[in-house]
Amino acid sequence: MKKTVKIISFILLIALALTFSLIAYFFVVTKDVTLDENKLKANASYPKIYYENGVEIKNESVFSYVTIDDIPSHVKNALIAIEDKRFYSHKGVDGKSVLRALKENLFSKSVKQGASTITQQLVKNTYLSGEKTLNRKLKEIKLALLLEQKLSKDEILEKYFNTVYFGENSYGIYSASKRFFDKEPNDLTLLEGATLIACLKAPSTYNPYKNKEKSNERKNLIISEMYRQGYVDTSQYENCKNQEIILNYKTNYDCENNLYNEILNQANSILQFENPYEIGDDKIYTKLDEQLCLEIKKSCNYDIKTDFSVIVTENKTSSIVGYYSTIVNQKRIPASTVKPFLIYAPAFEENLICPATKILDEKTSFDGYSPSNYKEKYYGYVSAKDALMKSLNVPSAKIYNSLGGEKVKYYAKKMDIDYTNNDTSVALGNLTGGITLKQLNDAYSVFLNDGYFIKSSFISCINNKNQQSIYNYKANKVGVFSSSTAFLINDVLKDCAKTGTASKLSALSFPVCAKTGTNGNENGNLDAYCIAYTPDYIISVWLGNADQSYFTNQISGGNYPTAIAKDVLSYLYPNGDAKFFSAPSTVKEIEIDKNAYENDCVIYKNAGKDCDGVKFYFKSDFPIKELPKKEIIPFIKDYKITCLSRDISIFIEIDDAYNYKIFDSDNNELFDSKNGGNLTVKTEQDGEYTFFAQPYYLDNEKYVFGEKIKLPSVLVEGKKQILDTEWWED
Repeated sequence: MKKTVKIISFILLIALALTFSLIAYFFVVTKDVTLDENKLKANASYPKIYYENGVEIKNESVFSYVTIDDIPSHVKNALIAIEDKRFYSHKGVDGKSVLRALKENLFSKSVKQGASTITQQLVKNTYLSGEKTLNRKLKEIKLALLLEQKLSKDEILEKYFNTVYFGENSYGIYSASKRFFDKEPNDLTLLEGATLIACLKAPSTYNPYKNKEKSNERKNLIISEMYRQGYVDTSQYENCKNQEIILNYKTNYDCENNLYNEILNQANSILQFENPYEIGDDKIYTKLDEQLCLEIKKSCNYDIKTDFSVIVTENKTSSIVGYYSTIVNQKRIPASTVKPFLIYAPAFEENLICPATKILDEKTSFDGYSPSNYKEKYYGYVSAKDALMKSLNVPSAKIYNSLGGEKVKYYAKKMDIDYTNNDTSVALGNLTGGITLKQLNDAYSVFLNDGYFIKSSFISCINNKNQQSIYNYKANKVGVFSSSTAFLINDVLKDCAKTGTASKLSALSFPVCAKTGTNGNENGNLDAYCIAYTPDYIISVWLGNADQSYFTNQISGGNYPTAIAKDVLSYLYPNGDAKFFSAPSTVKEIEIDKNAYENDCVIYKNAGKDCDGVKFYFKSDFPIKELPKKEIIPFIKDYKITCLSRDISIFIEIDDAYNYKIFDSDNNELFDSKNGGNLTVKTEQDGEYTFFAQPYYLDNEKYVFGEKIKLPSVLVEGKKQILDTEWWED
């Protein structure tokens, strides 16, 4: 018993010592912590963002303050039920929650449970950084205790609702209500309020727009807690638990707000923050051209009843200099716009094909998947160049299958594009999950930078409140393709803008490369794109509906998106002085034999100036065969033999390109026409004389002989003349 008492006493002493040590440590760490009420003013420490000319980019919706009286009681109750059910009874720190979390964490040997009250969360959002350290937690506790002494519970709730982050760049209850439901906060239903509160645990995970299933699970948990704690009755619980949330995401903000949010989203990613209040009073600088952004807005004024996005990247700085959008950072199916960088460029790089390669365009099934061309039109054997210009689907699918899904995915990852499917539909741009317009825009950077991929940036630098630099953008190059592959694609897409699917750009007075894409079916279209570029800029245009609904088939990549790209290019080059890409030394323009190419679909170097040819660009290491020479058999047109006074004269008529030799009956060579003159045989004895003639020509000093012909025999008898004998009478 005495031993047990000693052990217990020792443990208590250790516990007391640890408690006093912790208390002492708490006072040391927090001795300078004071409450600054100015930091509790909603959005007081929100970052400022600037155009390149120094004009601030505003986001007015973020600064709308909501009083506690304008927040429905069911929204406040949802927050308290799930985040801090003893909110009205504790003094800033919930001792029971701390002990429960400590117990759970000790047993699990990890930090799984938190114990932050609403007051502590408000302090963290407005006063402290996001670092997870003991010192920060102790400061949080001290400030929470001080805050509870200064403000009432409703005042704390009001400050909290105006500063908390809901995701999708929505900061505060007003911004979130407008973002997800296009409503004022006081109009939120119980279901909508619970959905917004569900976001708070992890905004990216429980986002109702991007992750509806997870959001619904969290919403149901909140309604269940509200029911258990008496905030809703049975009918409200049953009704909300089974009801599907309906968002109104489309009409929440104007386009300048979307620009602001895109930039802030990138800043959060750069600084590895999720909550923007961790950025604080930082100033974010961009290369955005304010006037260009206004011009893009004008260019989109076609009275099109869809959402749209336009990005303009300046190649020399890899900075986004123009932007206008009715949505924020949405992933969509990129359709045929992926063909240049995901299908044809890898095939050129691997020397699988070249622009001249003929591919059979006909209705084809690939393990049950049967892609169709536009209006079910097929062209038979077409060059790879024409197939890409016309955006034919079957050739793209054939190339994909020849490359193999893993090879295509290998190149895609180098360009920061990730998808999970490995089926042939990838060749038509069907990438699981889709990609953003910025990802698509950046993928085309490989063609402007000799095959190097460069991720563009909205942000050029970030300075803290003391104007000290904390981030400077530096372009990072990733090698993907050779410069020769990049040029081959540029040459093809230049013609795509002249006579292909982007031919609306042909009215421009300068060369431009372009590719269009349309995602849809007989019910309508979902996405329409045009990506156009010069050595200086990439212009990426998307049309669609944010809610993924169909729009008319009359809008496709080749019309309105291309028209918008044309307007932007006209503004960028008012004097029409854009240049084209120079061919690298590793690319040669070669004339190939037209007959063999068009009739037999084979590529041979042209044999000479007298033959028909057609020109294509080729990589210097792409194997091109010489045109096989046809075997030409020389022949004798006619001949004449005369005999006078024992002198036999032989005359041979032959094509000027050939020569001939004459032999006697013993195969002795008597004459070779290449030496000139004519043959006269002087005979001394009577008798019959027989001669042979054989035509030939020289090919690189090699003799090519025709048929040896036996000439009519000549009978010599004294001075008797032998009349000419025609060869067919012999």
